[in-house]
Amino acid sequence: MNRIWLPLLVMLVLALASPPLADAAPYYGYHYSSDGEAVPAPLPYMPDKVIYGSTVNAEAFNNPEDLFVGPDRRVYIADTGNDRVVVVDENWRLVRIIDSFQREGKADAFNKPQGVFVDKEQHIHVADTQNGRIVELAGKGSSCVS
Repeated sequence: MNRIWLPLLVMLVLALASPPLADAAPYYGYHYSSDGEAVPAPLPYMPDKVIYGSTVNAEAFNNPEDLFVGPDRRVYIADTGNDRVVVVDENWRLVRIIDSFQREGKADAFNKPQGVFVDKEQHIHVADTQNGRIVELAGKGSSCVS
């Protein structure tokens, strides 16, 4: 009987004395040494959540290139591949999708917007890349200012 208990007791002592296993996260950090070699380093940031178009009750994102958190705590996402700006609240609930606007009384739309910014007056500035312009939207984001 002692032959069975002794190995189990040794294994238990070793298990309790060994350090805990490292976190199994798939993220690894590194920086480059002066010789240009990659050297392991702690990660400065870790992802907390991944947001998809379906997460915010919108069509799937297609190459989103920028996001901005406005003074109203809303998140503005330049969804480049879908030619739109998606606006969600701080809890990731859809507020609106801006895919068209009025400019000089006519309907207009984005063409590959790659940047978005919201100023303190709540004007939305969009880098409308393929149209070669900056679009400033006022009010509810439906009319072009300039």
